[in-house]
Amino acid sequence: PPAAAPAAPAPAEAAPAAQGVGESEREAMRREVMDEVRKELSKAKDELRKEAEFAEADATARVQDAEALEDMKKRVSLFAPHGYLRMRGDFFQNLDLGRGPDAGGHFLAPGPVIGGAQSRSLSDLNMRFRFEPELRIAEQLAIYSQIDVLDNVLFGQDPIADPVLDPFTPTTALAHSMAASAVKVKRVWGRVGTPVGEFLFGRMGDQWGLGILHNDGNCLDCDYGDTVDRLAFAVDFKGYHVVPMFDLLAKSPATDAEGAYGQPIATDTLGDAYRYAIAVSRLDTAEETRRKLDDDETVVNWGARFDYTVQAWQFTGAANSLTTSDRANGDAIAAPRRAQLYSPDAWGSLRKKRLRLDVELAGLWGQLGNRGLTPAQAEDPSQNQAINFQQFGGALQADYAFLPADALLVGFEAGFASGDPAPGFGARPYRSGSDTTLCTQPTSPGAPRLCGTAAGDIDGPKWTPTPGQDLSIDNLRFNRDFRVDLILFRQIITQVTGAFYLKPTLRYKLNGRRSGGGDDTGLEGIVQVVYAQSMYASSTPGGAAPLGIEADAFLNYDATDRFRASLGYGILFPLAGLDNPGNALTIQTSATLAQTIRFTAAIPF
Repeated sequence: PPAAAPAAPAPAEAAPAAQGVGESEREAMRREVMDEVRKELSKAKDELRKEAEFAEADATARVQDAEALEDMKKRVSLFAPHGYLRMRGDFFQNLDLGRGPDAGGHFLAPGPVIGGAQSRSLSDLNMRFRFEPELRIAEQLAIYSQIDVLDNVLFGQDPIADPVLDPFTPTTALAHSMAASAVKVKRVWGRVGTPVGEFLFGRMGDQWGLGILHNDGNCLDCDYGDTVDRLAFAVDFKGYHVVPMFDLLAKSPATDAEGAYGQPIATDTLGDAYRYAIAVSRLDTAEETRRKLDDDETVVNWGARFDYTVQAWQFTGAANSLTTSDRANGDAIAAPRRAQLYSPDAWGSLRKKRLRLDVELAGLWGQLGNRGLTPAQAEDPSQNQAINFQQFGGALQADYAFLPADALLVGFEAGFASGDPAPGFGARPYRSGSDTTLCTQPTSPGAPRLCGTAAGDIDGPKWTPTPGQDLSIDNLRFNRDFRVDLILFRQIITQVTGAFYLKPTLRYKLNGRRSGGGDDTGLEGIVQVVYAQSMYASSTPGGAAPLGIEADAFLNYDATDRFRASLGYGILFPLAGLDNPGNALTIQTSATLAQTIRFTAAIPF
């Protein structure tokens, strides 16, 4: 027993050793766990960095992806139908302002024929089906066209009525059908892509800037449209778009197409009218504009165009086709014209997040060296004077967006077109004035004369057909498809010419606008007020510069590319410039207010 006593402390010594081993294992485990945590954190950071880089790359590539997708759609689609079906109705009340005719018997606007002064209202409903197919032969080859069917044909126009009472009494109330309307092929042109640029040729629309001079009339409410026979070559050079153009505006009479040649052959080239033009522009695509606006950048686009028009001779009379026998007496059917015209046109556009500002300035200068209508008049000093042109004008459009989604636009528009002090607006220079002491000589026995205008005339020529008198035409004429209002410039004067206008506007869109995050669909209300004044008091029928104040209101519904409808109301308060000073046909009369209601429905595709 005494020998076994020293072994008793052994268990007590073993406990600290075991405790030390446990702490070492726990420390190792802790380090292992921390290492795993660090690895996971590093992995998460790498994934977040990659996601951020991907998001940045995706944002940068949006424009490229959208353009690539659009380009792919164009390559895949060989035939793309476009166009619209439009129905439009008008109601006019007192459109001629109740002021009677001028001394030449002309009214300000069409008026009721039946009922005389007791009837002051007009109404109609018209339609148009416009088909604009695009035929893509290959990626760099395409053919475009514009075809109008029932082009602005009135509902109820050209009825076919069987004789019911007798062969001499028309009874259209029992009409059972309408006469067929011709299909108008207005434009056909082609596009050929090359490594250098695009070659364009054919009969095509002519659009430039805001459209105050050159307007292709492709809007849903347009009626005219500039169409030219053109050869052009478009080149993109370091962000700039350069387009030299050659337009054949008029051709000399040609031989009969069904003759021995198998095709019409122009009998001369000296009677052709040519226009040489060059346009340079800097223009962002729609996707580029959207990206810059999203990034709160300023978008600035601009363009400049210069036209030079010449015509050496003018074929006179009604000859549309000639034969080889006409070669012997060619000098008897053509007169020297010696026309040289110069037309500069520049526009600029600025866009910010909520701001839009567009401006265009244009002019026309030059001369028609000989106004003679026949070869004999071209040799007569009293008939062969030169006619000079000195015209200029411009337009400005601006608006600023308020409220969420840019729902409210506060806008302002102003425009001016140079005037001419001669009597008459100048929108209808083909109308003969009332001054019978200043008339052109008839081109043939029984042919009508063109007489100069006198004070009080609504319209007529802006030059005087008398030696030593006014031989300058200085009133610029805006394109008729450049819409300003519903009544004054659209229906009465028919275009902006020799006048200026000021137009504040409010537009409220219920669903907001795409520029502010809306969807550009739904209802929009528009209210605008237009003040118009002539450049010269002497050119108005009333002998005063102020023309009128017009208030217009619209309610538009837009279902994007499926359906669009618009209801508009306008009221014109005429001022002294539209009064009738009195003449042999009527007494002095003040113009009274006019009203209109316009409804438009369209299915674009």
